[in-house]
Amino acid sequence: MRFSTSNAILLAALIGAPLQALPLPCPDGHCLKQTLSLRDPSPGIPFIKPPKPIVPVPRPFNQIQPGKPYKRPPVLEPKPGKPAQQKPESPPVPKCKRTGECSVSEPPAAPAPPASGFDDASEAVRARGQQSQQTLDDTHRTSPPRPDAQREPISKSYDIEDDFNPPYTQDEDAIFLEQLIPNFKYNSFDDWRQTLVSNKGAKKNAKEDEKPYLDMLETYDLAEIRTMVIAQSKNKELKAVEGDPPLRWSDMVMEIWRTAATKANINPSELRFMVRDNIRTQNRATEKAIDDSIAKVTANGRGDPKAMQTYRRDSTGDELAAYQLIAGTPHGDRVLRMLGDFHTELRNLNIQAFHVFRPTTINGPRQSKEYAIVIQFGH
Repeated sequence: MRFSTSNAILLAALIGAPLQALPLPCPDGHCLKQTLSLRDPSPGIPFIKPPKPIVPVPRPFNQIQPGKPYKRPPVLEPKPGKPAQQKPESPPVPKCKRTGECSVSEPPAAPAPPASGFDDASEAVRARGQQSQQTLDDTHRTSPPRPDAQREPISKSYDIEDDFNPPYTQDEDAIFLEQLIPNFKYNSFDDWRQTLVSNKGAKKNAKEDEKPYLDMLETYDLAEIRTMVIAQSKNKELKAVEGDPPLRWSDMVMEIWRTAATKANINPSELRFMVRDNIRTQNRATEKAIDDSIAKVTANGRGDPKAMQTYRRDSTGDELAAYQLIAGTPHGDRVLRMLGDFHTELRNLNIQAFHVFRPTTINGPRQSKEYAIVIQFGH
């Protein structure tokens, strides 16, 4: 049973009042219907007023006013950052380190040689020969074919002398050409035609004893066996005088062979052999190429290094690499350019093979420090 605060106060007052007889206001002695507030005040019972009810005092209420809409700040696009630098790929761990068979102090492995197996110098020559051959092949496949190069006759600015009397005797003690070229003749006074190309201006002011050094090109041709020999080629050393047009090796050789074929009543496209004889260059580029090519194809006992070596254009592997190496030398590259410049007149003539010789070749050139290349043509 719960008591309120007012009831508790009244109860305490009743308990604390003195015990004495109170006059009964009613005859029956029942005062249950009378409240304490109606009692007569007496000195023994103090009158306690009932407490006033607690009324809460209202506080001022500030009404919430609608505020202004909140504007969010614009979201800025992130600025593009610097591209991440790719980390260089580290070289693969050597096999010996992966297997734990080598020491840390071991020097790094040498760079791998070119795929051809040649050194850097010969590899550069081989790559040039590969490109020159590819250029000629592309020229032959071009449809419609592009016109031949238009050149002025070299006789317009240079002196040309030809003589049917002197025989070709450059290597009369060698028989390698007789074995390679059918019906090849030495010391035949009535067949070979010698041609000399000289600079007119230099020759005019030269002394008689200087004449051999002014011949830019010396050739022999024998149209009967479709063969041409390049005996001396010095147009690179003897530059043209001022005002003369540049002299191209391919222009000189093509004009000489065209004249020989016309006199023999054959088509220039019937050229079958060209001998690059007496090869002697100051930097030994061609000699080195011949030596490297022979070492390539005869390695591990696969051939006789003292025998004549033949490199065919349609070969593969080491023989093809040797072919491209010879094609990249001046003695091969110039011929490929001539075939490309006059491809229509030569009816898409191409090189079939290089036959190379050196002083140690059996039945080859026997003169000291002499190398030779025989170029075989075909369609």
